[in-house]
Amino acid sequence: MKKLIGFLLFLALLGGIMLSAPGCLPSPYSVGNPDSLFSGFSLAWYLADHHYSSFVVHQDVNWDQAFSQRREEALALSDWDELFDLTCDMFSTLSDGQIFFYRDRTFIPTFDTGRFANFDRGVWEDYMSEWGAQTDSEYQLTTAMTGPDGTIGYVFIGSHNGMLSESQPPFFYMFFLATNGMENCSAIILDLRDCLGCWSFTEAFHCSGRFMDQSYPSFYRQYRNGFGRLDMEAPVLVTSIRLGAWQFTKPVVVLTGSATAGFAELMVLFLSRPEHVVLMGDRTAGAPDISRPFRVNNPMNAEERWLLYLPGMVIYDLSMNPVVGVGIEPDISVPASPGDFAAGVDPVLDAAIEYLSR
Repeated sequence: MKKLIGFLLFLALLGGIMLSAPGCLPSPYSVGNPDSLFSGFSLAWYLADHHYSSFVVHQDVNWDQAFSQRREEALALSDWDELFDLTCDMFSTLSDGQIFFYRDRTFIPTFDTGRFANFDRGVWEDYMSEWGAQTDSEYQLTTAMTGPDGTIGYVFIGSHNGMLSESQPPFFYMFFLATNGMENCSAIILDLRDCLGCWSFTEAFHCSGRFMDQSYPSFYRQYRNGFGRLDMEAPVLVTSIRLGAWQFTKPVVVLTGSATAGFAELMVLFLSRPEHVVLMGDRTAGAPDISRPFRVNNPMNAEERWLLYLPGMVIYDLSMNPVVGVGIEPDISVPASPGDFAAGVDPVLDAAIEYLSR
């Protein structure tokens, strides 16, 4: 009994020492009710501070200052919309197109490059209707046949939150299934112009393997490995391989644009290597550092849930230059304007069909 009492007194003393130690004081970024708007703002900052991988390429940003400059405004927040706007403003200092929120079934980037998007959903839907396309809405995957003689396969990958139930097959399985009937096509168009891309690195690796004629060194990736903002593992070379029951090595056109990011931008890096693949459209987003989701609120209704997506890796080209903020230039640039879309024309799709029909 004396030993037990002595041990409890020791724990009490140790607890008192820990609470009085400067390093164990409550964080200045936490205050008040854990469900308060300020705490929501603090949580978003904290999640990035501990998990965001790309501080290593944004060393000019003072992340502590990004919080402190908005602290008073955060303490005075009155509703969730104000919280959302202020949090997006804080993240915009990182100029990273792979940091975004998913709310109301919509992806909302925290950084806008201001670049024109060479994709129009309404015009695209008209094309798909004309082509008799089929869409798997669970996976945002659309397929069709097009071209003068109907022998050009078309595959569109849209933005997805990357979250599936345990009973659902992985995306790459559905991608292989969707393209399985295209083995005898004369060519394939892979449309990645409207894909923020929350599928994983594994999905990009597998899907691109469908089009590999051999293995190619493709890029370097680097992971964060500690709570220090610059705690990073050594970069590792990523090499593509042939995957799937068969590989499509006839002409392939990959359509790219300012909304080609994350998973889709990794696919572009993989597919930029084979000679039978041509990149067409506009420069990609420059946001290939694939994000992973963190929940920032906990409503009773799952439909009201907010997810914050933060990059979990850093991608470099084969010369060890970061791709973030730069993007990948197409082999063939195709101009597109608001006037084109207003006239019901998709010049990028039309250019791809014309190129493959020669």
